[in-house]
Amino acid sequence: MSAPPGHINGRISAMRDFAEQLRQPDFTAVRAAGTASAQGPSGGMAEGTAFGTAHTEAVTKVEAFTTAVDQGYAAYKGLAVGAAEEYSGQDRDSARQMPTGERTG
Repeated sequence: MSAPPGHINGRISAMRDFAEQLRQPDFTAVRAAGTASAQGPSGGMAEGTAFGTAHTEAVTKVEAFTTAVDQGYAAYKGLAVGAAEEYSGQDRDSARQMPTGERTG
């Protein structure tokens, strides 16, 4: 069923199902590998120090990125759940305002 202009018609159960299916990626292995590899020796080569510095910077950036992704997933899931709840509340409010015996749609 399509909604009239200016209105939305959504399935609240689908909104909730979508929110429940959101799963944060598991970055445990990525973070562990970055931490472990950042602790290696430079190997005595002059380039080793520069490589170690660049590697440490890269690990720091990957850790910041994975943290941001974790926070983003949590925020997006919260928005999806909130949208379903708000839609449900608006649906109930609209139903209360509808005159008895009258149906729309």
